[in-house]
Amino acid sequence: MAATPAQAGALQLSPASIRMEQDAETIFVTSDRQPLRFIAQAVQAALNRSPDIEQAAASQRAAQQELDNARWNRWPKLQAQAGSGAYRLGGQSQRRDTSKPNLGLSVSTTVFDWGRTGHDIDSREHTMFAAGENLRHNQERTALLTTVALIQMGKHRQLSAVADAYAARMSELVNMLSDIVAVDRGRASELVQARAKLLQALTERDTVAAQSIEWEIKLRQLTGAAAAEVPLQEHWPLSPPPIADTLSWMAGSPQVMQAVQEEQAARAQAHAQRAAAWPQLNWVVGKQYENDAYGQRTPWQTQLTLTYTLQGGSSLAAAAAAVERSAAAAAHKERVLLDLEIQVRTAHAKAVASLARVADYVQMGAQTDQVRRMYFEQWHHLGRRSLLEVLTAESEHHHALTSSVHSRFEAYLAIIDMHAGAGRLLSWIASLESDGSVMQARGKGRLPH
Repeated sequence: MAATPAQAGALQLSPASIRMEQDAETIFVTSDRQPLRFIAQAVQAALNRSPDIEQAAASQRAAQQELDNARWNRWPKLQAQAGSGAYRLGGQSQRRDTSKPNLGLSVSTTVFDWGRTGHDIDSREHTMFAAGENLRHNQERTALLTTVALIQMGKHRQLSAVADAYAARMSELVNMLSDIVAVDRGRASELVQARAKLLQALTERDTVAAQSIEWEIKLRQLTGAAAAEVPLQEHWPLSPPPIADTLSWMAGSPQVMQAVQEEQAARAQAHAQRAAAWPQLNWVVGKQYENDAYGQRTPWQTQLTLTYTLQGGSSLAAAAAAVERSAAAAAHKERVLLDLEIQVRTAHAKAVASLARVADYVQMGAQTDQVRRMYFEQWHHLGRRSLLEVLTAESEHHHALTSSVHSRFEAYLAIIDMHAGAGRLLSWIASLESDGSVMQARGKGRLPH
């Protein structure tokens, strides 16, 4: 019974059409586009529906309103007063006072408060900027989660193709041995070995399929779309950015900028707390709309008032607390910079090492493919190899293919991690969409251009 090795053992990958449905909209990309453009579309869908982004945007709007409230403290305040006739209690009798209901109007403005209002405005302004950076951080985080899910889906679909090919090869050997054992019962042990390998291949295929489904669910959770047909493409055009450039970009990342703004807000708040401990000088203009004891109408009055609240040590404690918050924010900023530098350097080293391993595994795959073909010929036609050697050769070839896929996509994930660590993932994803025709953003989740 002459037979040649099945071509199913080799990895055959080709681009596929993509179709994604979200709400009532359809996003469609043909296979002539690179897989990276599909990432841009999926990230845009995730940005449009992320509850974390909506929450961060609401926090930013609240911070803006608080800033407006602080700015209004610089304007004069108009105050109206109204009172009824007094009812006297105590003494020999209780009787209603003969005074009439009174009305009053006053306008007051701060003349000098040691900079408390200005520092409070500065603190609220930096808090608003920090909220904006937090919004950017949530957008970057959503983009990272979506991109990782897409890359993992692409990885598991390639692994699924490899596992299908390996299971098909083992099934072919089992069928072949079944025909041989029907004639030669003495080779039944070989059939048992082949069936064991087939069961291992089927188990691996089912495991990969289950993991692929998990990532599809995660992607649907992020984008709200049906399971997307991620391009089944062996090579994605991804390469690590220069490490020096990436490290220089870190200073502008949302995490670092948020920490900087929080530090400045805490410092301004400390100045405001110190100023609040001193007297405040106000200018007041007012009028009471009632007659005096001689029956004459009271005139407009203007005066300077000095207010000072004796707070004991509470004001000093509040100022000291604000100073400590400023120091904590400064330490947090340094920690964020250090963590991001470690993240970027680790991701760069991992990307370089993984891409180097890919080249080794590709060569290994070519060599093991020749070995398994030769072993099969020598076993099937010449009887010079045992079935165990043939199965081992098939297993080694399968291991080389799966290792190549694992290493390649580990490199892709590390490259994405570098962009995320530099705070430029959204900018990089936006550059994938050169014409911007597919970008239909809704709300604050639009990709930057």
